[in-house]
Amino acid sequence: MELRGPLGTVYAATESYEVVPESAGQFGQPEPLAEARQVRGTDGDLTALHIRNFLDCLKSRAVPNADVEVGHRSTTFSHLGNIALAAKARVEWDPERERITSPRSANDLQHYEYRKPWTLEP
Repeated sequence: MELRGPLGTVYAATESYEVVPESAGQFGQPEPLAEARQVRGTDGDLTALHIRNFLDCLKSRAVPNADVEVGHRSTTFSHLGNIALAAKARVEWDPERERITSPRSANDLQHYEYRKPWTLEP
């Protein structure tokens, strides 16, 4: 998977990732905008590591490596990709309001009808 951002590009695979920093361009500072990193392999089963970290944080009251906000934002990113595919359009996202600003019709794809008796209160 390739994730491009203003500071660089992340190439992510199942057991590795690489961060390739972006430079500021020919008229900007020549220093990279992010730190280059390359990580190969893992220290074990990632699911087990996340569970262990979560349980340790329950005891210590520390913030987990993947806290609720990180999980929410990561999931939002995936959902927006699926919405863009379904809408057959590039979507522009307002992270503060958590709404699609363009095309506005794609906001209809953010929700679905819940089974009774479940509802989503605004």
